[in-house]
Amino acid sequence: VREPLPARTGLECRHLCQAHPRCQAWSFVLPSFEDQALRFSCWLKSRVWNPSEIASWSAGVISGIRHCPRSWGSVLDDLQWRRTINLGQEPFGAVASAAVSSAPAAGGGSA
Repeated sequence: VREPLPARTGLECRHLCQAHPRCQAWSFVLPSFEDQALRFSCWLKSRVWNPSEIASWSAGVISGIRHCPRSWGSVLDDLQWRRTINLGQEPFGAVASAAVSSAPAAGGGSA
């Protein structure tokens, strides 16, 4: 949508997305990202990602859609199964980060 904006958190980045009429999704670069110049930057996206793009996400970047989905249960189950959720990153939201594992824990339980 435009050049990156400064943001302090992924939640703030999502709010910037919600304020922009063409933004459909966002990506926030965490302070742990390798390239120091990109840390705390918010990238507004004009479209939502496809599955192959999700598989190539970098560590140190969290992303989300403009608005929270209506059905949290199925979204959280899917993210936990893929191990892409990091609830510690934001106080109230589920944010996607780079995939760590592609299989559920043994026995189908969550870690």
